[in-house]
Amino acid sequence: MNWFIFFFLILNFSHAKKYGDEIDYELVERLLNETLNEKIDPCDNFFEFACGKWVEKQDLNLFESKHILYDSYNKFLHLFEDKYIPGKIIFKSNSLESVKYAHKKCITSLIKKDKFLSKDIKKVKKICNKKIFFVSQKLFAAIIFNEVIGLQKIKEIKKTAQEMFSNLKETLIKMIEKKRWLDEGTKQRIIYKINTKHFELKIPNELLDMENVERIYKYLYFDKKDSFVKIIEVMNDFRNLLNAHTKFEFQYPGDINPIKPNPYYAFIINHIGIMITVMVEPMFDIKFPTSMKYGSLGTILAHEIIHGYSGKGLDFLERDIVGELLSNYSRRGYEIRKQCIVDQYEGKGMSYSAFKAKGEQTHDENIPDNSGLKLAYKAYKNLVNKYGYEEEIKMNKYKKYTNDQLFWIAAGRVKCDKYIDERIKEMFEREKHLPGEYRVSIPFGNQKEFATDFNCKVGSKMNPKDKCDIWKYKKSLKT
Repeated sequence: MNWFIFFFLILNFSHAKKYGDEIDYELVERLLNETLNEKIDPCDNFFEFACGKWVEKQDLNLFESKHILYDSYNKFLHLFEDKYIPGKIIFKSNSLESVKYAHKKCITSLIKKDKFLSKDIKKVKKICNKKIFFVSQKLFAAIIFNEVIGLQKIKEIKKTAQEMFSNLKETLIKMIEKKRWLDEGTKQRIIYKINTKHFELKIPNELLDMENVERIYKYLYFDKKDSFVKIIEVMNDFRNLLNAHTKFEFQYPGDINPIKPNPYYAFIINHIGIMITVMVEPMFDIKFPTSMKYGSLGTILAHEIIHGYSGKGLDFLERDIVGELLSNYSRRGYEIRKQCIVDQYEGKGMSYSAFKAKGEQTHDENIPDNSGLKLAYKAYKNLVNKYGYEEEIKMNKYKKYTNDQLFWIAAGRVKCDKYIDERIKEMFEREKHLPGEYRVSIPFGNQKEFATDFNCKVGSKMNPKDKCDIWKYKKSLKT
């Protein structure tokens, strides 16, 4: 055998194996079992299919909304408040001792002040958790980073995410190069902007070193004789110190929670940021099969990437430079394609609410939902084609699903949410984001690949005859 070919095959196989050898199929099966409702036909309502079991379990008595992106954050918060602060988990830290002391004094103070509260200790603890959280949130984040997730896993997550981000950018460039409705000047501007786009896993460096955290929290000092009123004053002073940035070089002001899941694209600096809580289960894990990595984190990254080439993103040429990204010729083609999306969403309802979508109001998010989904799927398939390798599905209950189907299932799970009617009304009246049912049913229904992978008949709810594609749209247009 030609030695070059032999070496090439070995190299590709080695690269491919890193995607397949470490898959935790027990984890995958457990997470799928928490959300999938297989009583629903995926060609009828994919949101209900991918999220139904999760939606059914959500109690909205105390909340106006629930989103699966917050599941990991809430789990970490409960661990901190229910285990670390009460001392059920032993963790040697002067910082934690200060926070625990403030929490204990809060409980004592409230019970003395209101004898009725003494009968509901759970309520008292919740009140005190809120009262101290503005000073404990950096410690909370540091413990999650260092002790719960672990620095080694964070390093591996970061490496995986960066590889995915690079693949998504390469795939988008190839897609742009093929678009005949974009003139050459526009293509070059877009490609330059893609190449200069940055992604960052938003973890403040100062919180990755517990010794540094201890140095920060030495300024949160209580005298044992202090009343809770005095403790509140000390906590406020500490909060102001964090916000002032006088003694520490913080990436975040003291009031910003560095662990709350909120992926974003910063238009002015052409930058994407994602918090670690988006990159752990139930949303993502480095031991997911490649298809599910791209279906989950891949679609989130792709959504944020597309923001740079739609809506407000068209007003910025690159970092800190305002200008028209599209030529007049390309802008006309874009506006026609955008209008298809606007019209498609306008007046659409949901299965569980009478409110109707406003296409013009929400298109800035609907376009990245649609185009990001296509981009993530293409990036995943390009990776498979490049290395000629797909992982074998080794699950028991869910072994019937192909890798391609698992991509769509993982992508659908990203949008699992539930809202009370008042919150839905607020979203429809003022916000650009629509509830998850829209963000699954319409974008997935626009993807021919989805219909093929799930064998949905033409004319079914998830495979409508009329589709919108921001990259193609009508045959009469040059694509």
